[in-house]
Amino acid sequence: MFPVPSVVRTGGGRIHEEDARGRIAFVRDPVAVKVGALPAAGDITQPAGSTAIDVAAAKLESGIDPNQAPAEDLELLPGVGPGLAARIVADREAHGHYERAEDLLRVPGVGPRVLERMVPHLRFP
Repeated sequence: MFPVPSVVRTGGGRIHEEDARGRIAFVRDPVAVKVGALPAAGDITQPAGSTAIDVAAAKLESGIDPNQAPAEDLELLPGVGPGLAARIVADREAHGHYERAEDLLRVPGVGPRVLERMVPHLRFP
């Protein structure tokens, strides 16, 4: 079992992540956060100094619209790999938009368990 790190803000505005023994794991400058409506998944870009993981997490947090997302964004959803993402896009192009999450069940490879994992990360504007 690995210790869970804690994050603390110091007087200089930097964020330090420490492990259970108090050692600093990394330091990064905080990024300004705009409070308000969450951006669309496609509107999130990778700011300088961020990682692809940060961008992926932001897309999942804002929700992925299965009616607009490219296959690369759909692959961020739990249980969705490249093949299933491609089938979702192909189904969308062939049969039209998804009105609700359950409509994704028409895609081969999306069953109740996969859909259950995806639902918290989907959004339908």
